[in-house]
Amino acid sequence: MAVVGMVLVVVLQSSTAVGILAVGCVTSGILTASTGIAFILLSLQMVGQATELLRDSALLPALVGYLRGGPLTAFLAAAVIAWVVHSSVATVLLFVTFASGGMLPLEVALPMVLGANLGGGIIAVWIDLGIEIEARRIPVGSLIFRGVAALLVLMLLQVGDLPVHYLGATKAV
Repeated sequence: MAVVGMVLVVVLQSSTAVGILAVGCVTSGILTASTGIAFILLSLQMVGQATELLRDSALLPALVGYLRGGPLTAFLAAAVIAWVVHSSVATVLLFVTFASGGMLPLEVALPMVLGANLGGGIIAVWIDLGIEIEARRIPVGSLIFRGVAALLVLMLLQVGDLPVHYLGATKAV
């Protein structure tokens, strides 16, 4: 798996290939967790490069303005995006890239990250629809836990001011 990932990274230069490489290296025991984190950071940079065209788009500010008014809409839209993409990690990386590039304000990004988390649970339940009920208990339980936790945090975001200023306003060094 690690060799396949390395070939895909070199040939395709895609963030998915970087993810395959990271999974292959970790599961085969070749590299440590720090290398896996490096690949995640590399894929984050690649997602940023791939979405540069959106920065000049006229559609993105209108969409962000719409989502700014409705955190529940942003939450549900992100869950659908994560389900369609079939990857909550890729969806979160996309939102983090948008937020760090100033394209997505924090009051929109936080509900969207929570929604992507819920979307990841929906993926597991969706994939397991054809198996017996006993085997579906864990994915359904995970979806319920993710959903309740995400909705609680979403409500906390609406009720009070979370100390998001600790996240920082500048890029990390």
